[in-house]
Amino acid sequence: MFVAALILSFSTEWKLALFMSPVAPLSCLCMSIMSRKISESTSKELKDIGRAGAIAEESVLGVRTVQALNGQEEMVARYSQQLEKGTGHASSKSFWSGLWGGIFYIVLFVFIGSGFL
Repeated sequence: MFVAALILSFSTEWKLALFMSPVAPLSCLCMSIMSRKISESTSKELKDIGRAGAIAEESVLGVRTVQALNGQEEMVARYSQQLEKGTGHASSKSFWSGLWGGIFYIVLFVFIGSGFL
């Protein structure tokens, strides 16, 4: 279908089709980089959140021991520390998503806007 659209566009208006043809590779490049960065950040985030969940599970399963040894503050501190690491990776994921999504739309709108000229 993509090849048919290219053939039709080049046979109808070859100058415009030639000008607009870099949009597809550039948008694919932006989305590829964005997905790679997001997957890296997500995997790191999930590891840290999993560690935080393990700490919470350990606290809940050994609640009597934690209470007997007065370790509530220590467990909360360990849990919060792991959550902070996960939050950092989530912020990184949001940054990369916004950056590469913005670049994608800039490229798209510049080419579409220039195509009307």
